[in-house]
Amino acid sequence: MLAVKFKLPAVRSPTIRYEVIYKNLLRDVRKYLTSDFRLFVSPLEKTKKLTKESRAVILIENASHYLREVVDREIYTLPGVQFEELLFVFLSMIFPREILKVIQDAKY
Repeated sequence: MLAVKFKLPAVRSPTIRYEVIYKNLLRDVRKYLTSDFRLFVSPLEKTKKLTKESRAVILIENASHYLREVVDREIYTLPGVQFEELLFVFLSMIFPREILKVIQDAKY
């Protein structure tokens, strides 16, 4: 379901810069997850009118619902995989600014 064809362009240099490949791969994964998440949940434009706290709660609820529906349940049973950590990583990838704001607000 999450599989999308990915083709790495030919590398023209004899030295491979892995950080560039990782950065591009992460960017592609982020774009895919963002578009899939936005299609899965109701339009997020409505949440812009809400306060920061209620917007964060709605984002967490929507992301939690998305992960429970899309991600295979066998992943949750693997040792060392906790749903809360998976949710945090997912939200950090999709909405990094909002997560940073929530973390900074929690510190003060």
